[in-house]
Amino acid sequence: MVSNNLPDRIKRIRMKAEQSQQEFARVMDVTTATINRYEKGHRLPDADFLDRLVINFKCDPAWLLTGESSDRRHGFRTNTKENGKTLEIIEWLEENPEAHNFLFKLVRASREIDSAVAGLKTIANKGLKVFRYNH
Repeated sequence: MVSNNLPDRIKRIRMKAEQSQQEFARVMDVTTATINRYEKGHRLPDADFLDRLVINFKCDPAWLLTGESSDRRHGFRTNTKENGKTLEIIEWLEENPEAHNFLFKLVRASREIDSAVAGLKTIANKGLKVFRYNH
């Protein structure tokens, strides 16, 4: 189970949009069961889902991922512990949508690389087992 409040933030976005889980799932191009799992914290969304969430619902990516920012477009406000540097970075990302988009692409690419490496490790382990068995 997820230990942060991302599930609550996903649900808040859906509720603010006044959508059922089924409607929200349709907009987000996932199943209703997937939305249910995200909101209950039984499953973490992938980078593509988070990217679509930010784009479709115009939410602040820093707030979505950390809960430590304000999403002025939806009126979400949180008391934050932001130090000067963190606040500077968040403000800079808000003022530079191209940087924000690049950051999400970078996160997505990182996850794709992690997935590819895991796949290669699985293939390599199978290959080593076959090699050991034959020699």
